[in-house]
Amino acid sequence: MLTVKYEFSRRPEHTVTKLSKVISYSKLSPAKKPLTVSTILRLLLDRYVPKQQQEPESVQRIKMASEQERKELDERAKAGEEVVKGGRGGKSLDAQERLAEGRSKGGQTRADQLGTEGYQEMGSKGGQTRASQLGTEGYKEMGKKGGHATKEDSSGEAAAKKGVEIDESKFTNPKE
Repeated sequence: MLTVKYEFSRRPEHTVTKLSKVISYSKLSPAKKPLTVSTILRLLLDRYVPKQQQEPESVQRIKMASEQERKELDERAKAGEEVVKGGRGGKSLDAQERLAEGRSKGGQTRADQLGTEGYQEMGSKGGQTRASQLGTEGYKEMGKKGGHATKEDSSGEAAAKKGVEIDESKFTNPKE
């Protein structure tokens, strides 16, 4: 009997990266079939993909409706009636469908718009400051004089105290 222990993480990306510790095999199926990657991924998806990402039944029923029924529902929606459960506030049938699916007026959820990269790049260490995300280059280029200003001195004075030479020619307009 093959038993592989796994402690589920709250974040799916951590779960997938820790597949070496995955799942108690005895809980998978009574048939004791070999544990394959597809089985593991299916189990992880079942556990972590929110049920909200599936279309609600009311939305599915309306999408299956005939063209005539859709027109009638659209007219009722334009009159201000909630035609789709969870679609309150939508001014048309399509808008109510999108609202019921949890999507914005643009048609996608925030996670769909950004993808996982957008969320991960926003602060990979969680509590990073803007300076540590940008590195020193962004801050050095910020001010005309290299960002040497302090509370007491301006950039030029602080740079002079530190002995940093600043080429003034690139900051002044040439006289004609």
